[in-house]
Amino acid sequence: MLPRATTTRTSRERRGAGGRTSEIQRLIGRSLRASVDSFAFGEYTIRIDCDVLQADGGTRTASVTGGMVALVDAMRWLSKTHGVSNPFARLVAAVSVGIVDGEPRLDLCYEEDVAAIVDANVVKAHPDQYVEMQGTGEGGTFTRAEWDKLVSLADDGIAEIFQAQNHVFPDDIGLGEMPNEENIETGTTFSANARLKAEYFVKRSGLPTVAEDSGLEVFALGGRPGVRSKRFALAAKDQTNANNVELLRRLAGAPPVRRGARYRCVMVLIANRSAVPRVFDGMCRGRILDEPQGTGGFGYDPLFFSEDLDKTFANATPEEKNTVSHRSRAVTAFLEWLAIHGT
Repeated sequence: MLPRATTTRTSRERRGAGGRTSEIQRLIGRSLRASVDSFAFGEYTIRIDCDVLQADGGTRTASVTGGMVALVDAMRWLSKTHGVSNPFARLVAAVSVGIVDGEPRLDLCYEEDVAAIVDANVVKAHPDQYVEMQGTGEGGTFTRAEWDKLVSLADDGIAEIFQAQNHVFPDDIGLGEMPNEENIETGTTFSANARLKAEYFVKRSGLPTVAEDSGLEVFALGGRPGVRSKRFALAAKDQTNANNVELLRRLAGAPPVRRGARYRCVMVLIANRSAVPRVFDGMCRGRILDEPQGTGGFGYDPLFFSEDLDKTFANATPEEKNTVSHRSRAVTAFLEWLAIHGT
């Protein structure tokens, strides 16, 4: 540690850790374990080397915060290079607080630390859960009200640290593509497939995961093509055209009353590996025409006549389609739930 963390530089202990170092190591280890949802990545040992080069007091909390970034990077690398499940679940950060000259202060420097009548360390897991709180009356006692003020001050500081940690990480979550992921969708319903995908990726990433499955359901065909919407017909080249031809063949001669259909999207949210799945359903009703109309959209859009728009999806603008589409309605239901409950 360089000066300002202590009055003079403290050399690394070379002949085994002393009592104070062991105490700090245990704190860091306990804190960082809170970021891991499980040890499903197998029999690997991850060592986090916290050698504080420059700090203005609060070296053990700085080690937790910086060690968290290193641990996330290590877990991502392990997942990408060894094909194991990424156990990362949540960010962890820590900060020091204390009472100096009767005033609560955040992130104490050395001079404040030695003068503090109360000194505390607070460790939190994102978004708002406590991992550890250590408080000591260095120069006297303190009240519950004073402690609550310190914890509130720590909450504000750690919220800023979480934002800084997020800026360190790349946009992706560090998951490399695994073999056979194309074969995840083995369910017979949209809900089953969405759940299978959400369960698979929440297990791999440890992060809140949203997955969806969607397609076209024609009532006279018993809900088909349904989960086989993308591969309704056997085709070697133009799958989309073959699907539309197959749909028209199966509905040949059917009157308008027998051509009712709907696009449907089912989204599943799983907040963590042990969470109960949340299901959000969106659909838009219409009917299947006996010939295509329009050149926009994709898939079955030239054949799907929307009740809401009074035109086919292929004749609608992207903005019009987005206002009534099954995916838009599923996402709206999800966002409404999220605004109330969060993750």
